[in-house]
Amino acid sequence: MTATLAPIVTGIDGSPSVPEVVEVAADRAHRELRPLLLVAAVEDARDAGRAHDGPWHRALSRLDTLRQDLLLRLPALPVRTLVRAGAAAQVLREESSRAAVLVIGTGAARGGLGPVARDLLRAAGCPVLLVPRGGDGADVVAGVDGSAGTTAVLAAAAREAGTRGSPLRVLHTWHRRPGASGPDPRWSGAVPSAVAEAERRLAEAHAARVREGWPAVPVTVDVREGDPARALLDLSRDAALLILGSAQAAGGPDLVERVAAGAHCPVLVVPPPSPAPTGTGRRTAVALGR
Repeated sequence: MTATLAPIVTGIDGSPSVPEVVEVAADRAHRELRPLLLVAAVEDARDAGRAHDGPWHRALSRLDTLRQDLLLRLPALPVRTLVRAGAAAQVLREESSRAAVLVIGTGAARGGLGPVARDLLRAAGCPVLLVPRGGDGADVVAGVDGSAGTTAVLAAAAREAGTRGSPLRVLHTWHRRPGASGPDPRWSGAVPSAVAEAERRLAEAHAARVREGWPAVPVTVDVREGDPARALLDLSRDAALLILGSAQAAGGPDLVERVAAGAHCPVLVVPPPSPAPTGTGRRTAVALGR
């Protein structure tokens, strides 16, 4: 069964976060009945195939040790290893085109994102699950903004919450455009109720689609005025997983990088859906089903 499924792919380097990243990737593969592929990139491949302690040999040894440790904990999990010549970002981009999910660390020791993580968040060919150090919350949180990628984000969030047995919180933020309030002092205090109500109706419509497709998943709606990154980072303190699109209309790639760099829990970044071929207009209509 697993041989026909796209693998969960994780990038392996020498960073301290590797055990946590591998654990998250292995648990995901086990939960989804998918194979796990551990990938290491070696830029200097001149010693490939030789039996001395060069970069290639060390990468092979590291992957084999990780594989053996995983099989002790999850003996039925299909685990493969792969060492490839090339820069890490390039190798993982190529492997992501054949993956269900790419699982990586932040690539930065103290907050922020390393260059490989930043590159993959923008250019990977599949959803990217970024694993920071620490974090063990309960809720799955989906950030939605009503853009074209919202359906894909909600579909991923519903699957995650359903398979984990976790509640799902749908977060929608909004803000007034600069100058929208005009000179009228009545706009300088309380949030205009009509605008707030319209934003809530939008978020509730998204939540209703999830409830229809995944009736067993408890769904709550959280609508806030203000900075979406700040709201997501605040919720990440008590979340098991944050999910957002790679091209959020409100904030775009900068928002994604800001959230991924500062989150207190893993962050799953979902790419926008590929354009549907002519005659497949029902595709998005059923995307939230099981």
